Amino acid sequence: MQTKGTVQKGIFLVVAVLFLLSLIPVFAMAFYAYPSADDLTYGVSTARAWQENHSLSSVVSAAWEGTMEKYQTWQGSFFAVLLMHLQPAVFGTSCYSVGVLLLLIGYLTFGALLLYTISRRLFSCARLPAGIITLVLLFLSLSFTYDPVESFFWYNGGVYYTFFYSLSLLLFSLLILAATAKGKAAAAVPAILSLPLAFFIGGGNYSSALMSASLLFLLLVLSVWKRRKKEAIVLLLVFASLMASFLISILAPGNAVRQMEAGGASSPVKAILLSLVYGVYAFCNSMTLPVVVGWAFLTPFLYRAVSRLSFRFPYPLAVFLLAYGVFCTQGTPVFYALGFSMPERVIDIIYFSVYPFFLLVWAYFLGWLSHRDWWLTRWARVSSELPKGKAGLCAFFALICFCAGTVGLIRIDKDPETGAMRLQGLPLSAQAALSLVTGEAQSFHAQLTAREALYEDPTIADVRVEPLQEKPYLLFQEDITEDPAYWVNTSTAAYYGKESVALSGAAPQAE
Repeated sequence: MQTKGTVQKGIFLVVAVLFLLSLIPVFAMAFYAYPSADDLTYGVSTARAWQENHSLSSVVSAAWEGTMEKYQTWQGSFFAVLLMHLQPAVFGTSCYSVGVLLLLIGYLTFGALLLYTISRRLFSCARLPAGIITLVLLFLSLSFTYDPVESFFWYNGGVYYTFFYSLSLLLFSLLILAATAKGKAAAAVPAILSLPLAFFIGGGNYSSALMSASLLFLLLVLSVWKRRKKEAIVLLLVFASLMASFLISILAPGNAVRQMEAGGASSPVKAILLSLVYGVYAFCNSMTLPVVVGWAFLTPFLYRAVSRLSFRFPYPLAVFLLAYGVFCTQGTPVFYALGFSMPERVIDIIYFSVYPFFLLVWAYFLGWLSHRDWWLTRWARVSSELPKGKAGLCAFFALICFCAGTVGLIRIDKDPETGAMRLQGLPLSAQAALSLVTGEAQSFHAQLTAREALYEDPTIADVRVEPLQEKPYLLFQEDITEDPAYWVNTSTAAYYGKESVALSGAAPQAE
């Protein structure tokens, strides 16, 4: 007869293998990504510095100068803008994939660290169940990314939002490790690392910075209320570090310029109300059938862990409301600056954050439920024991439900330009595999490589290129047009040192 440990080990191995296999086509797609739009806008000065000097210090200097110029004229998120200027393609287009790989690895690594740390340190899950919870949630969040190109395959958008969101996951992992560490040295190392990390996050996107600041403030209040002096001191220092750079970012003169040009700004009160309403929509929209199946599959593991704790999990409603409030802060800066508008890359990190926030709330609720002598508690207790004898059957049934729900999300329609059949709504790994198997990713990359040869030809001042034949869902962000004055065209021309760049059919610009 199989022991519970053997069953859990088998489930973990199956989940781990499936997760790793799903990553292969996703990582393979990174090598077909190509810089576009704001990759080129922010890379003009740094690419020129590298071409002229081949000196890393000159590139960093150009990036810093560009960051300070943007601080005065466009946006205050100085650390993010610095990284935008340092997009890898400035060292050669073949290096662009390095940026995509870093975005993927950063999210997966720091996301796994936080989910595992929450499961192990806060809810006392055993290693195997904690590993299962981590891999399943990471798989779900990656598979159903709202707009993968803006999260991972377009460096400029991804480094601004996904990367700094990933750093916030690392920050709270370190703080949990510090708070639950046994011994001063074990607590000191993550606490010290949190200080510069918080300062860096404060200079990134406003959504992650505000969410991190709000959560840090709540944790600080809780530690003071619980009279945990050492923990409160650490949280106060980390909060001050983040707020210092956040204020530098907020007070930038360029923010007012950008907000005026964008138009549609909201009042602070309206922005908060929109955030609270949008939070409901974001949570419900992210809870598709496959995701719900995933949570149902993990619930017995969570219940078994929290039901064994002596902590009685009081005030579940208060915990939910506070967690929901912090979750909603991610939308507030965008609604304040742009009105009722939400860029896809912001939606991505909001949907990503559903998983750690709901893990906290759901496990807390299950812990509260486990200490209440209701019929529902008895049912939950029986359900949590099912994996002892029927783990394989339950896992297989969950897999069938997951696959059925995933197929139900797929949409089949026609491409508006070519009339060819098009599949949409596929999980990220399936979408990547389809793009590779059909060759559209390779064709996309080959055509852009051929374009670049023309861009780099010193004998051509006004470059005209053919429209793209393939526009892969995971790789295509925005292209040049027939209008040489369009901003993507002018950015491309400046990046490659041309008079003008446009699609075929456009006449050269008059002198």
